[in-house]
Amino acid sequence: MKKALALAAGILISATSIPAFAVASLDLPNDDVLFIVECDNSVNDNQLYSVDAVAATVTAVGDGQGAPSEDDSCASQGAQLPGTDWFYYVDWDGGGVDYLNRNNLVTGDVEVIGALTVDGVNENNVLSLAIGPDGSAYVLTYDECYSIDLETGDLTLVSTPDFYGEYSGYPYGFAYDYVTDKFYVVEDGDGALYEFDPESGNKVELDYNGDWDVLSMSFDSAGNLWANGFGNYVSTVALGDFGDSGAWVDSSDLTPTVNTESIWVSFDPPAEEELAATGFSAAPLAALAALTVAGGIALAVRRRRA
Repeated sequence: MKKALALAAGILISATSIPAFAVASLDLPNDDVLFIVECDNSVNDNQLYSVDAVAATVTAVGDGQGAPSEDDSCASQGAQLPGTDWFYYVDWDGGGVDYLNRNNLVTGDVEVIGALTVDGVNENNVLSLAIGPDGSAYVLTYDECYSIDLETGDLTLVSTPDFYGEYSGYPYGFAYDYVTDKFYVVEDGDGALYEFDPESGNKVELDYNGDWDVLSMSFDSAGNLWANGFGNYVSTVALGDFGDSGAWVDSSDLTPTVNTESIWVSFDPPAEEELAATGFSAAPLAALAALTVAGGIALAVRRRRA
């Protein structure tokens, strides 16, 4: 992510109302826990870390036991399966085959589930993975959206949103938000933020921000977006402020340094959501305390620069 140098220019146009959000802060909401999974085995392949964004420190969870042995293994955008402590993601091993892996958010143990395949043929262009509240899981390539069997890694084409065709960007950021009850995607060509329906492939561009390289993202229980990218830090912003560079909040550089393109916020969704699934199981690690300041906010669409 590129540090914001100035307030992004543009005119905000009120589009549609969304629920009240907490003001973006490095203090997570109560009981939320921030995690990252490493890329390029600086310690162990697919090592899991908990993150204290305020202190800018990371703590290893387990020792990566069960991780693949490839030296160039890299965890990408993933998601936690509701009702479990398992975080699923695509592991780019650099050898022409992508794998579906999962990390246990309590123990840090890693399980390699299997190679990603479409009708028995390896698929090595998968960029990101997201899971909905009912456990439905999806992955994105440059152009396609596939449903994924989390027990095998088998993929089934469900739609062709063609994110790359918009601004020649890859959809590295892909996550579900429990506050708005929607999937969102951020592509890295023009920093465009989309609301996205995986089954139909319909996407609505909401805003854009070229000051941050969003290589993975997640939403906390207040609906704020968390992201990481090329820099050794994490960032957060309220969804409705995505296009306003002055509203983004960056942590200091993380200590120790971890190369990561995979971020996740674990929490228990509110009971009143009445979700089909039982909700996320919060890992029993020390969560960061937070005060959330509610505020009315209108989701805005920013005029695209020429």
